[in-house]
Amino acid sequence: ALWTIIPLATVIGLAVYGAITLGAIRPGPTPQELEVNVTGFQWAWQFEYPQQGITPTELRLPVSRPVLFRLHSPDVVHSFWVPEWRVKQDLVPGMHTELRITPTKTGSFRLLCAELCGVGHAIMRANVVVVPPAEFDRWVAEQKGQTR
Repeated sequence: ALWTIIPLATVIGLAVYGAITLGAIRPGPTPQELEVNVTGFQWAWQFEYPQQGITPTELRLPVSRPVLFRLHSPDVVHSFWVPEWRVKQDLVPGMHTELRITPTKTGSFRLLCAELCGVGHAIMRANVVVVPPAEFDRWVAEQKGQTR
């Protein structure tokens, strides 16, 4: 019976530790969270900021502000991947997935599709720019001025 109890206790202990760690690294929603709807389709990215009412061609984010990406694909499986952020999330047709991050460094990055999605897969890229909050607010105001 001891050879059963020891492995069982070990597995349960590791599962509890894993659940605690996962909860610590996957934050929940916060009031200041910025929402961005991301649609990946063959072979481009589309961004919508519902709180701001804009749909720009690049992904621009304020540094140190939590972001909720709502991910969707109408056609095939794509994968939202900014290598510097070290997170990747699949976009599966018929499913709405979410990814929460908080950009910690300003700069320019590339959003790539990390899932082979057809002949145009290699060109499925988008610019990602992380800026100070005041600069983000000015950019949003400019985007709103262009859509009117």
